Amino acid sequence: MEKTFIANMSESGNDFKKLPKSAREFTCFLDLIIEDTLKNLPVNFTPTYIRCNKRGCYGIISTKIDFDENAIEWKCSVCPTGGAITNLF
Repeated sequence: MEKTFIANMSESGNDFKKLPKSAREFTCFLDLIIEDTLKNLPVNFTPTYIRCNKRGCYGIISTKIDFDENAIEWKCSVCPTGGAITNLF
């Protein structure tokens, strides 16, 4: 089964320090994806230098930006982990 994460970036106001460690780490992982994708603006899946965050996986994350949906889609090159980051703009 494919593991898909959806992150809605319109929600704000959470105190980052109060989040559990795993949530803070995942937020930083998504931050890397957003930064790399907005720097390069790939419209097709393009490999990044970001390693998959799944324990034991050594895949590389590929990303693309969908301007119509205001979203970044990402996926691992090895495992089925991937997702979308929405409401960026």
